[in-house]
Amino acid sequence: MKLAAYRQYLEQRQLVNSAVMALLAGSQLAMHTLQLTQGSERTMSEIFPRVPHIERFNLKTETATTLLDDAEAHLSAMAIPYIMAIQESLFETFESMLVASGATVPRKKGSITSPVWIVKRYWESIGQTLDKPSWLIFEMLIELRHDITHRAGDVGTKLMDKVKALTPEAISLWERMAGKPFPTFVLDDKHVLDHADMVVCLAVVKFLAKEGNEIMQDCYQRSRWLTDFVQDVATVQGLSGNLLQKTRGSRSFARLNYAPLAFTTKEIEGEIKAQKG
Repeated sequence: MKLAAYRQYLEQRQLVNSAVMALLAGSQLAMHTLQLTQGSERTMSEIFPRVPHIERFNLKTETATTLLDDAEAHLSAMAIPYIMAIQESLFETFESMLVASGATVPRKKGSITSPVWIVKRYWESIGQTLDKPSWLIFEMLIELRHDITHRAGDVGTKLMDKVKALTPEAISLWERMAGKPFPTFVLDDKHVLDHADMVVCLAVVKFLAKEGNEIMQDCYQRSRWLTDFVQDVATVQGLSGNLLQKTRGSRSFARLNYAPLAFTTKEIEGEIKAQKG
């Protein structure tokens, strides 16, 4: 199943992934181009005067090359908080759905304020089985984001605690996703970020979003799914024509995005009438 918020999440995640990879590739292309100007004492704006905004990067070749060589680390530091924010937005929708369904979710107090932890605690309270290695890595990434945004990229105590809490299964998962050995962290040292960190972050949040999308199927009343489904159809493709045409179009949409719920024709017709679609 792919509810509206989950589909939007997938689109946003792919957009971030494509944008970051494009910037990363662009920095490498720029480095190769600058090899042609190696040794020049002229600035970038003198060598490439027609490039937009080049005056903001008004450096000599040697300095510009050094900065571009570090672009991967800077892009990772910018991308990871962005990726995590998109994840939290999806879980905020999950939280709203649970509240609307009458679920008793944990109150926001102390450190439990993020919708991710509120929803996770609720799932655990009703006996849902979560993928522990992925969640352990996600908790570490949360602290990595904190170090990036609040400690200027220095390794913090809380991150060290999360690293120590990683199980062998979690470390093995990280290494499979990153394609390299798990890094060594030293308190107060600078984080050494690269493309692998972005890959791990993108992969973990994608898996947890998919896990959440599947869990929510059982945490939301069927009547509410029907209401949201018809509203989703109306937003995405519209409800036009007579009742038969509206129902046919809705059934096609249901097969594509809500198949596990197996809405019947009678249910769809009834909800369309109820919403006066």
